[in-house]
Amino acid sequence: MIHLDATRLDRVRRSREIGAPEWRRLINVCEQYLPLTEPYGVGHVIGYALAGLIAGNAAFKRKAIDLALLHCSRGYDAISHTRTGYGSWGGVREIVPAVACVFDWLHTDLDAEQRTIMAVWLGSWGNLCWSETQPLDKRANYGRDHVGDNFWGGFLYASTIAGLALSAHNWSSGKPLLALATTKWLTEALPHHAKFEQGGFPKEGSSYGVQCLTNKLLSMDAEISMTGNNLWPDAPRLVNQYLLHMTTPDLR
Repeated sequence: MIHLDATRLDRVRRSREIGAPEWRRLINVCEQYLPLTEPYGVGHVIGYALAGLIAGNAAFKRKAIDLALLHCSRGYDAISHTRTGYGSWGGVREIVPAVACVFDWLHTDLDAEQRTIMAVWLGSWGNLCWSETQPLDKRANYGRDHVGDNFWGGFLYASTIAGLALSAHNWSSGKPLLALATTKWLTEALPHHAKFEQGGFPKEGSSYGVQCLTNKLLSMDAEISMTGNNLWPDAPRLVNQYLLHMTTPDLR
């Protein structure tokens, strides 16, 4: 499963068994927002999917699926300029991973129609991530040519996780997405970090720069969890350097 290899699944299941604080927090949040039509924050989608998967809670599973389908029903509006705060298709950074995790983690709980709806929109949103695959009437290339930009990191994560989820469940639309994301890793991301960020200084500073790094690390983690393929073996060194810079307000 995406982000949930055997070790992590065991750890989360163990947290549930012993009633660990992190598990109690997750369940408390899920129960608190269950009555609401659309809880604040896309992160609730993944929270409900995880709680439903581990606990086998039918209500939490339904909530995750309903929220994922709600975003799908909004189509391109879910990630576009018309949604508050989602300029230049920036919503893919949050919505695509959320829907992808529901699609992958709760796949056996979805009926054929629900699977098709999510698969179609994961592919459509994934294609918006890069200039090479954007529909001609949807062009907005902000951030796609700047590897150090937080939008670029979000596009990488969205296209990677969509490609992985679709490929894992035998949708042909996943392979091209994953292939292009891998090409972006090898031909753009790695040369950029080798040339411009050798000392760990994010070009967007200690906030957006770290957000960009986080999405790249999530992309790498999703890939490793599904395929075992590590496209960024130097990541631990870079992460430590980023964290060091975050401790120095003047970033020198």
